[in-house]
Amino acid sequence: MVVLATADDPKLLASRLELDRPGPSYTVDTLEQIHHEYAQGQPLPSDSLELFFITGADAFNDVGTWHQAARLPELAQLVAVTRPGYTYAIDPFFINRVKTLEIPGLEISSSMIRSRLHEGRTIRYLVPRSVEDYIDKHRLYR
Repeated sequence: MVVLATADDPKLLASRLELDRPGPSYTVDTLEQIHHEYAQGQPLPSDSLELFFITGADAFNDVGTWHQAARLPELAQLVAVTRPGYTYAIDPFFINRVKTLEIPGLEISSSMIRSRLHEGRTIRYLVPRSVEDYIDKHRLYR
């Protein structure tokens, strides 16, 4: 679905690293693999690779509990994006290691999308049309 949602923007690159990796998948492992592959001469999407890990404030509040969380700032610029109804409760270790990004308040989350689908409600205009079609075709979250 990420591939579908980003397909018409050449500045975005969707990755299958986590899908193709066997066993549990941790953010730190994904970021390390990206660094390793690009260091080994894999074609870069541009002349240089600047890696950002962007997540909502709700998820970032728990980042300190993630697997090898202290390594994350070494591997990518961490960005916590505002979400309506959530406040930042950033682990002290990350206070100076994360940038916050204020965006217009859209109360859309993956859990809300799944809930609406489970209830038989529409998700039109909440996700790209191609993602909506994919979810419908594969009967996801019903």
